[in-house]
Parts: sequence; structure tokens; C-alpha cells
Amino acid sequence: MGVKKLSNTSNEMIEIGDTGSLRNSGYTFEEFVPELRSRNGAEIFDEMRKNDATINGVLTLMNQLFYNVSWKYSTDCVDNDLEKRGIIVEQMLNDMEKTFTQTMNDALTFLPHGYSLLEIVWKQRLGLHTDRRFYSKHNYRDGLWAPRKIPLRSQKTIIKWAFDPTGTPIGAFQRIPSSGREVFIPIERLLHFRTTTECDLPEGISILRGCYESYETVKKIRRIEAISIERDLAGIPVVYAPASIMSKKTDENKRQYDNLASQIVNIRNNTQAGILLPSNIYEGTNHRQFQFDLVKAAGQKQIDTNTIIERYEANIAIQLLADFMYMGAKKAGGTYNLAEVKIKLFAQSLNYYLDVVQDVINDSLIRQIYIMNNWPLENMVKIKHGNIDTIDFEIFAKSIMELVQCGALTPDHTLEKEIRERGNIPQIGEDISNV
Repeated sequence: MGVKKLSNTSNEMIEIGDTGSLRNSGYTFEEFVPELRSRNGAEIFDEMRKNDATINGVLTLMNQLFYNVSWKYSTDCVDNDLEKRGIIVEQMLNDMEKTFTQTMNDALTFLPHGYSLLEIVWKQRLGLHTDRRFYSKHNYRDGLWAPRKIPLRSQKTIIKWAFDPTGTPIGAFQRIPSSGREVFIPIERLLHFRTTTECDLPEGISILRGCYESYETVKKIRRIEAISIERDLAGIPVVYAPASIMSKKTDENKRQYDNLASQIVNIRNNTQAGILLPSNIYEGTNHRQFQFDLVKAAGQKQIDTNTIIERYEANIAIQLLADFMYMGAKKAGGTYNLAEVKIKLFAQSLNYYLDVVQDVINDSLIRQIYIMNNWPLENMVKIKHGNIDTIDFEIFAKSIMELVQCGALTPDHTLEKEIRERGNIPQIGEDISNV
């Protein structure tokens, strides 16, 4: 069967459908909670990741695990020229103003926000030049084009998007906080990291999205709990005053009433509270005209806020696949095997996010380096991340030895390479190429 020939105006080359994302005038409306749309959502997710102990703890654990991951450069071809280009690409990414690891930390903000945008700023390597556009901190003088820096464009400053007629994002509009100026950054200048590409939605979906309701509930309960504790400890001020003052029939009565009311509501900090009640004076009794008391709540609270808060915090950890952090604490049970399974699932999810970062760097950044320098695109060098491995290397090595002894595995170069990689042992005849 022959290959079908298409004319220049063939319908097969024209996109008919649309991504189907809800958008209008550069704004997206896929998020059904209005507070979480666009910059408002960025502000809330930023608050959640910095203000909630559970969320902050999980994200800190993620960042530490990501920091220990090694990055290596490889090519499928053994051609010397291609290998040299691979070395040059590695040099370029290590010659940026910010280190590669710091740049990856910026990229990984796509986890709490759903997406991250890093702008590629180029330079021409002309050694220790006074102009940053040509400066190489390692004094490379080959004149090649290389990324000078890849800075993050804060999600809180991205106001809207630009789409082509079919809904594919082609750029972002950013408002500069210091000047209020609005700039457009085309997608070709950006590394666009997203948790999901569903409907080609440029904002992705934050990993904190499922935690939002629990976070807001816990925040409200904690605020009410703090106020309740203060009121229980201090009590509510009560002042008894003559009925003539409370009647406020004269200006003097009104002045005295306002003065007493002001005093009782300002006895406490935080929310103002106080009770002003009338009192009568009886002749021949010891009853005073004015009396001050503190009324405290009687009995024990019927609602245990600790249990409620712990339940919602556990929901947050489950949403982030990090509920293993609660095992053995806060009355949470679980066996060692169950914890091991949960940790493996957590590590697998992190490896998926590293795959996302890896693919964007290979498809966008390294490809643009080749294009800028007029290098052939065949057999491009690719960056590859190491695994967040939860396997005990001693157990792994013992298992390999037993499989080799029984003949199930045959030692070869591929097996040795994998073992060295799992054990973080340098490969044979290979320079250290970790970033």
C-alpha cells in the first residue's frame, strides 16, 4: 500500500477540533472554585505551602529527596563529535548564573502551584567578559550560544495566557510588581512545567488542590479554638450598674454608660466582649451599686477539636500520598510492610514528577541549544534523572548475587551499569557527570 500524498491545502493537515478548555480573553475557568483561579489561586496555594505544618513538611521532604537525585547526560550514539556535544551541553548547564540544582528547585514549584514558567535568557560564551550577555564563569571562549540563566517567573505575577485558535497556549502575560508594567513572554522563551497536560490547560492542577477544603476547615477550627481558649482562661467581664445609668435618660447617665461599656470591652485583647447588666440598690442591704465579675464557661466542651484537626490533617497527608508520616503517631497504626508499600508509592510519584522535568528540559531547553548553535538534531544528547530509590542496597545486592548464582541472571555490562547506578558507584571509565 502506497503512502498517501497530501496537498498543501489538505484537510488532514488542518486542526478541526479544540482543546475544550474553558477560557475567555486569556483567562481560564476550568477551576470551579472562583477563589482558586489565576493569581488568586497562586496566592492561596503559596499560603498553604508556607503556613500549614503538614503541607510544608511534605513539600520539604520532597525537595530534600529531589535535591539528592543525580542528573546524567547521555546519547544513543558513540560518535566522538556527539559525545563532545554532550560534554558541552553539560558544561553549559553548569555555567549558568544559578546552579542547575537551584534552577530545578525553581522548576519544582509546579508541584504546589500546578505549573511553573522559567524564562530562558541566552548568552554567547566569550570568556570572562564584563558584559553578562557574554560572560562565562568557567572562562569558556568557544563563542557558542548557551543559557545564561533560567529564572522563575512567579506564578503570583502571571495574570493571563495567550492561546492559538485551537486552545494551545502560546505565551503568558506577566505583570511586573515593581512597575505594574505588563509584558508578554512567548512560549518559545519559556520552560513550561505542568503536573498535567489535560485539555492543554496551561495552569495544570496543583497537588494541593485536593487539600484546599481540609486546609480551610483546619484554619477556621484553629482560629475558633484559640479564641475559645482565651475566653475560657480569662472569662467574660460582667459589670453590674444602677438601673438609672443603664436607662441613659440624661446626658450624665449616657456618659457613665458609655464609659463603663468601653472599659469592659477593652479588658481583653483579641475579640472584644463584655456584659453590662443593671443592678438595683436596696436600702438596708450590703449590695453595692457597682459590681465586676468574670464569667467562665461551665463544664467541659462537648466537641474534641484535636480529633477533628487530626482527621483533616490526615486527609491532607493522604492527598499528598504521604500518610506514612503519620504511622506510629497520633494514634495512627500500621505495620512495617504497609509503611514500606506507602513509601514506595510516594517515591514512584516523585519519579513521575522528575520525568516531567526531564522531558521538558530535553524537548525544550536542550533542543533549543542545538538549534541556536546550528547543530544537527539527530541523536541529541539527553539529560536523565536518577531514581528516588527506596530499596535497601544491601538487600538489592544480595538478591542480585542469589539470582546470578542460580543462573537466573548473567553478569554483563548492562547489569553492572545498573548495580553501579543503584549503589551510586561511578561507572567504569566515566568521569563524574552528576549535576
